[in-house]
Amino acid sequence: MNDAGNHGRWNRHLKREHYKKLDDKIFGPDANKCHDETHAHGTNMKFHTHLNDNGMTAGGLEKLDLAPQRGTGRHTKYGLYTGKYETVRHKQLIFEGKEDEDGKVSSTGWAIDARPAFDNRLIDDAIRANDAEVKFTMQANYDIFRPSHAISMSRLGSNFVNR
Repeated sequence: MNDAGNHGRWNRHLKREHYKKLDDKIFGPDANKCHDETHAHGTNMKFHTHLNDNGMTAGGLEKLDLAPQRGTGRHTKYGLYTGKYETVRHKQLIFEGKEDEDGKVSSTGWAIDARPAFDNRLIDDAIRANDAEVKFTMQANYDIFRPSHAISMSRLGSNFVNR
């Protein structure tokens, strides 16, 4: 069975338009970036793409050494960063805004948050609390069911019988 329908034809104009869109996608401003980096904006920004101003602005890729020389040993022992980690370390950010007389809030952008960092390692606190509870219940269990209280009279012998 042959399909002889009119499917449209490629002409010079359609080919140019198609390949221009393809080239813009491949060689455009977001070229050679993965989907995760392309859409890393605002609260979704990534650590290795925002290395300037304590993580507030994108850029700073010159602070990375992605392919260190193998003879130096840096490819096995050290991280990706050239120099000290403090130069690229992110700080806790907060999104600031100002309220005018009408009650409308206009955003001023990201700023460094001066509050103490949030303890996001809550699992450590839970493990510590569970460990303390287990120790307490083990001690209480031993006190309640101490062998001298739990052994039958026949096993204790005649010395423990009240006369």
